[in-house]
Amino acid sequence: MIELNFKKGEEWYLEERFEKIKEFRETGTYSMAKTVDSDGIIGIHIEEYDFEKPQEFQKKALEYFNNNQTDVLNALCLGIIEYYPKLMKVYDITEFDEEFGFPKIQNIDDVKKVIGIGNIHILDDKKDELSYVGFECGCPWDEEHGLGIIMHKERVIDVGAADIAFSGSKELRKDNGTYTEEERLEDEKWEKQIAENIAKYKKEQEETKLREVENKKRKLNKKWWQFWTK
Repeated sequence: MIELNFKKGEEWYLEERFEKIKEFRETGTYSMAKTVDSDGIIGIHIEEYDFEKPQEFQKKALEYFNNNQTDVLNALCLGIIEYYPKLMKVYDITEFDEEFGFPKIQNIDDVKKVIGIGNIHILDDKKDELSYVGFECGCPWDEEHGLGIIMHKERVIDVGAADIAFSGSKELRKDNGTYTEEERLEDEKWEKQIAENIAKYKKEQEETKLREVENKKRKLNKKWWQFWTK
């Protein structure tokens, strides 16, 4: 059992070696995944919120991960595979491209060859008396923002940039029922604005392209002597 004997005012952080983490890459500066195997040592951050000491649901979540490393980490890999097309779309990548950090990923072993786990965050959000756990990872496609995965036991809740691993996400709050009506309305407003901006941008691009085509047609239809006149 990993002891969590922190008190308020202390940094709730420790390092621990996990055997199954060795199957992933080592992490380097920022959110980079190196090309060598991990030594298994990662940082464990316990999110303290307003607690006097680590909560039982946080201790249980860490112990659950420690006792079920294979199942949890394999589920994490499968979650990355599932979300991979969405991640590629975010970076405007349409096909596998190692040069841009998106190698072909088809199975669990493929994921472990390119992803490094640097830290896990035992969050202060819970469900069924177990904390959500955020995995802060290094990846080849974004060495600055990295990769974050939020899990509850073997369930992948969300995948995104590394910061969701310690700050949580909308999908987490939806999962445990703390997502408020106010948040929902704000998100709808934001998503509507984004959709309008995208539509406006596309319209402007189409109009620009149409003008270019019309200008080209006019030039082609000019008589040779018209090029010498204003």
